[in-house]
Amino acid sequence: MIIFIALITILSHFNVDVTALLATLGLIGLALSLAAQDTLNDIINGVLIWLDRPFRIGDRIEIQGDKMWGDVIDIGTRSTRILLIDNTMVIVPNSVIGKNQVINYSYPDSSIQTGGCTVPRFWRIDDCISRALVDRCCHRYLQDV
Repeated sequence: MIIFIALITILSHFNVDVTALLATLGLIGLALSLAAQDTLNDIINGVLIWLDRPFRIGDRIEIQGDKMWGDVIDIGTRSTRILLIDNTMVIVPNSVIGKNQVINYSYPDSSIQTGGCTVPRFWRIDDCISRALVDRCCHRYLQDV
């Protein structure tokens, strides 16, 4: 930056018109900032995910806006990798995660506790249905004991 200012000062000292040069550099700067807008948004959201930690590697999450859910494999600066239930790896930009509601099925605990029994939470089954199934399984288990 100092070299650039020194160069402009030297050129203007020798009566070279630097107005066109400054205008061109301003337009180039504007074009670069607009081109990097999405990348900067991804990086800022990546830092916010890193600081806030709404999910961790290995957590089971759902991104509401995209109706996508699976296990978090990696959290990077620009993107998060999610392994879907059909064994498909999806690379989601962090800006998409920042714009949508994220449901973390692994936090604080990934199990349902009912009637003294602890059963892992069922995938994509409504909570009412899964609780009814747990109650039924625990009831049968307690009758057999």
